[in-house]
Amino acid sequence: EYANAVWSPYKQKHIKLIEQIQRNFTRMVDGMKNMDYSQRLRILKMPSLEFRRFRGDLIELFKITHNIYDPLTTKSLFSSAIFPYTRGHSHKLQKKSTNTSQYLHFFSNRMIDTWNALPDDVVNAESVNSFKNMIDKHFHDIMYSTDIER
Repeated sequence: EYANAVWSPYKQKHIKLIEQIQRNFTRMVDGMKNMDYSQRLRILKMPSLEFRRFRGDLIELFKITHNIYDPLTTKSLFSSAIFPYTRGHSHKLQKKSTNTSQYLHFFSNRMIDTWNALPDDVVNAESVNSFKNMIDKHFHDIMYSTDIER
């Protein structure tokens, strides 16, 4: 999970290889060998590794948009959406256009749509910990999924 905002696989073959490690581990737990992977994750209350990367990206966005990191070092990553009547929350970000598909998966581009779609109360959480709790509640139904669309 360390540095997942910088390094996050986007090809399905790489995502599946990484998830296979946790899949094999959960199969070793007594009584879970014949269960479906998502069932094992629910019983163990272990989010999928893909969800943990997804959640980590949202946490990094929260820290950047709320100036928890030094704004001088992060200001070039994102542009605030400058619309006079932006619907939703006040921390909307503008998606940069790209000429190649390789830039679509960069941190500064891959989570913008998800971030902009979050409810106002989640984005305006009082602290990082309350934001984490709200994210877990908001995305509870995909927490154990291995096929998250960003």
